[in-house]
Amino acid sequence: MPVAEARPGDLIFTGPARYGVRSVGIVLDDESVVTADAMAAGVAVLDRPEDDAVLGVVRPVLGTGSAREVPSRADGELPWHCGGVDLEGGGTPGADAAAQGAAGPWGGYPNGMIPGAALCPFGPEGHVLRCDAAQAYRTLSERFARRFGAPLCVTDSYRTFDAQVDLYRRKPALAAVPGTSNHGWGLAVDLCGGVESFGTPEHRWMRANAPARGWVHPAWARQGGGREEPWHWEYTG
Repeated sequence: MPVAEARPGDLIFTGPARYGVRSVGIVLDDESVVTADAMAAGVAVLDRPEDDAVLGVVRPVLGTGSAREVPSRADGELPWHCGGVDLEGGGTPGADAAAQGAAGPWGGYPNGMIPGAALCPFGPEGHVLRCDAAQAYRTLSERFARRFGAPLCVTDSYRTFDAQVDLYRRKPALAAVPGTSNHGWGLAVDLCGGVESFGTPEHRWMRANAPARGWVHPAWARQGGGREEPWHWEYTG
């Protein structure tokens, strides 16, 4: 397609002809494109490139195909809505607080589908939480370390939807229904290092000190609470 015919939404390929494509941009208007730019180290809106730098312009189109039935759930499967599942009777006994309405959507993201850019790392490498929860955790962990000589030990934090599905498939009696877990909101951790057992000094310290930093041990996870999980803690702010 000639460069002069490029319209908003078209893909525009640029780069030195001798080396090939250097970048791909999406045309926004007659003067600008949005592109993942290596020099800017991110996505940026830039001026449309000069014609002599354009290697080609493509207009994406949907292919043709035969009509298909709209997907629907099979008999016995969970009823779905955008961003999660509907639970009959207002929730599942023992499910994470998100299933009971204590937590819910934030930032417009579905449970377990929060982009990495909206989460913050904390503690051991690979663990992330909602940023306010991560900051509160770090502060709590520092206080814990002053008392016990080592920071809080964590085994699980933010849990993607796919990870929730996998866990529910393997441990249906233990895991929350996928799409309802507080882990999927980046607002829950599973702890170790002594906190994972009732009656230990570490667990008693957490019960006494964590709420001041916004972290609580939910009622259902306590001894006699219905589904005892001493290791599971949730951020309530």
